[in-house]
Amino acid sequence: MTLTRLRPIRGSGTGTQMQASRRSDLLLATSLLAVALALAGCTKKAPARPDKPSGRSRVAVDGPATFSSMTNDPNQDEVLYLFDWGDGLADTTALLPSGETATARHAWTGTGVYAVRVRAQDSKGYWSGWSDTLTVTVTVNHPPERPLRPTHAGIDSVGKPIAFTTSSTDAEGDSVRIKYYFAEGQVSGYGPAVAGGAAYTDTVVYSQNGWKVVYAVASDGTDTSDWSAPDSIYVRSPDVAPYAPEIRTQYTPQRGIPNGPAYRFFAAARDQYGDSLYYRWYFDGSDSVTSRLFPSGVEGFAEWTPTGDTHSYLVTVRVFDQNGNTNPTTPMIVFKTVAEGEILWGLPGDFVASPAIGPALWRGDTWTGVICGSTDGYLHVVDAYQSFPINQISLVDPDAYNSSVAIGVDGTRYTGNENGWLYAFSPEDSRDTFKWRFGNGLDGMTATPALAGDGSIYCGGEDQQIHKLSSNGTRVWSYALRSWMASSPAIGPDGRIYCCDGSGYTYCLNSDGTLGWEVGTDSTVFITSSPAVAADGTVYVGTEGGRLLAIKDGSIAWSYEVTSPPPRNGISSSPVLGPDGNIYFGCDDGRLYRIDQNTHQPASNWPVTVPTTDMLSSTPLLCADGVVYVADDSALYAFDVNNPGAGPLWKTTLVTSRKSGAGRLSLDNQPSPVVDRYGVVYIAAGSGIFAIAGRPGGTLAATDWPMFHHDPEHTGRFGAR
Repeated sequence: MTLTRLRPIRGSGTGTQMQASRRSDLLLATSLLAVALALAGCTKKAPARPDKPSGRSRVAVDGPATFSSMTNDPNQDEVLYLFDWGDGLADTTALLPSGETATARHAWTGTGVYAVRVRAQDSKGYWSGWSDTLTVTVTVNHPPERPLRPTHAGIDSVGKPIAFTTSSTDAEGDSVRIKYYFAEGQVSGYGPAVAGGAAYTDTVVYSQNGWKVVYAVASDGTDTSDWSAPDSIYVRSPDVAPYAPEIRTQYTPQRGIPNGPAYRFFAAARDQYGDSLYYRWYFDGSDSVTSRLFPSGVEGFAEWTPTGDTHSYLVTVRVFDQNGNTNPTTPMIVFKTVAEGEILWGLPGDFVASPAIGPALWRGDTWTGVICGSTDGYLHVVDAYQSFPINQISLVDPDAYNSSVAIGVDGTRYTGNENGWLYAFSPEDSRDTFKWRFGNGLDGMTATPALAGDGSIYCGGEDQQIHKLSSNGTRVWSYALRSWMASSPAIGPDGRIYCCDGSGYTYCLNSDGTLGWEVGTDSTVFITSSPAVAADGTVYVGTEGGRLLAIKDGSIAWSYEVTSPPPRNGISSSPVLGPDGNIYFGCDDGRLYRIDQNTHQPASNWPVTVPTTDMLSSTPLLCADGVVYVADDSALYAFDVNNPGAGPLWKTTLVTSRKSGAGRLSLDNQPSPVVDRYGVVYIAAGSGIFAIAGRPGGTLAATDWPMFHHDPEHTGRFGAR
């Protein structure tokens, strides 16, 4: 406010009047001055000095902390606050109503002792004085000590509260907050702040029985401690029986053989309190087996080997929890042990490749698998005894599998496809994983690869070459043939490789890819028969011209010629070698031959006619019990090698009719049988893969070359077992 200066009044009045007038003017001026001074004093009142800042007096370097203060303005003006942190930095708040608490956060970057103070400014720009200072000590913070191992109290039972207690201290004297990991996915929040060393208790209720492991962790608001040592507690469940079991028929076999493998019987049940369960299987109500404990809801199994004669068993199962509580419900199936020649199981599909036997991984266990590719481009892995498909591998660009699978010592599956690639698959749990492929993607890989003992792979097909690959699929060398290779290569006792091609030539190659020798039969005749190699190095091979050749050291040592007229004299079947050195093969005239290695002629009572067969291109299978198996596309036949004239011991129809299509070889070669260590015979056909009961002693004959590609893994290598 601006004050106006006072002046005398000029005019005609008496002296007395003038004095009175002057006194009046003086009084008026004095009053006006008093009012002006009063008004000026009111507008110039600043906010009161703010309260001493409140907040933590000890903080960690780089640890943000919150501080507050408050003041009143005599004119009720809005007020802002300036926080001076004592480190050369300050923060100003927004304008706040008079009397409202102001807060600000700050983090110091270095250790030390800092004086924090506050002053206020009202909306007219008038500043208060500084508040009293708060001394803040900034240190390098240490997290709280690891809490003590929790202890528990209460009823250790499902559905009952259980209390856990622990404590933690802090080196700086900070208060701490504690949280618990209770198991079952239950984690508490941090509890309220308690003084260092003070006990903190929290409770939990469990819904499942079993061992629980409980941990604790502490925080001082800046840092967190390590987890405590665990407290272990076993939580019991009420004595309540599990729910009724269910037999998992998709994994449990319905048929088997006596005195054979251990069959696994699967069931599943659930316990409402999470008790572990075991299953007891009863066979005709007397013989029983009990499984180990399995988690609630997880399929459990028990193993059982039937003995004695063939029989139909009434099989039931009962479930028990770990405390012995049982459900009275006992579901039932029928399990039948069958005689030789009866089908155990069949998997539908169209196959021209021969099945191999190798390891199959499922749910962490290694099982016996039957592995074969189909004409629709799938590689099938079937459990040999449980009869369920473990895996079915499809390709991005599928075509027919005309090549049979060869299985390496590590379980790797090698197989050629008509799409022009040789594939390697590694067995994994419940699936097979692609490893690599080799080829040109054009010319079909028709030959079953041969596997050397050092991991090398020999393969070929329609590209008119044989290739040597390392175990990682890298090509080592290739050797050009005169024509495509429909037969499969073999590895002899000397490590050399033998193969045939469509021009009628048989080749012997050294392991370095150089030619050892080659033998031509007839330029008008091609070879689809795969060679068999004897211990003395003699190579046996059949031709489509009807000749069985015995080749030794690059020369034809002798031959036998089928007397049936062409074209029924072709030998597409691969020869196999008996214990006496005699040679067995099938012929397109529908007969099974046995050639005496000394006379080079059919043995007595041989050849034998296979009933209902037009041609026999399947390779025979020789077993230790003196039975030879051979198949056409509709049946599997068993002959006694010592009495073939009596006809088949049995014939098992494969419930199929001959199929011919784009996926089949032009020669319509037939798959060859394979046998396992229990005498079960596996054969593929145009309608599927089948497992057929043989004889318990009918394992693979211990001869130089007893089956197609030598052994059940189809290694094509002499001496492999």
